[in-house]
Amino acid sequence: MSSQGHIYKVNEDTLQVYAADVLRAFKRGGVLAWHTPNGGHRHIAVAKKLKRMGTLSGVPDWTILVPTISTITRFSLYFLELKDAKGKQSPSQIEFQKAVEALGIEYRIARDPVSIDTALIEWGAIYKPISPKARASGA
Repeated sequence: MSSQGHIYKVNEDTLQVYAADVLRAFKRGGVLAWHTPNGGHRHIAVAKKLKRMGTLSGVPDWTILVPTISTITRFSLYFLELKDAKGKQSPSQIEFQKAVEALGIEYRIARDPVSIDTALIEWGAIYKPISPKARASGA
């Protein structure tokens, strides 16, 4: 919200860039994070080629590996899907979410910068919140 009280619409592309910027600037040491660009418009031939090469429909936007001090595992795995305020998961995204959650892997949907910051901080991927609301909440 601006100082004049206007609410800015945040689209999914803006959220993707925000998440990338936050991770580049504040990622903790040893964290690996990447964006998987499964969506978007592609020529049908390219889409078919990617599918033959093993591209999996429904994979979330971000995969994040955070080192742990556990003697059992060396890292924790998290998935982050970004959607704008009206965005809905596709059936393949819902299926992927259910599959990874059944394995005990955390999957979140973030719809704004605060929820991106909150997830990344709770997971230990970044060391400080960027968005003013996340800072105020102590996330």
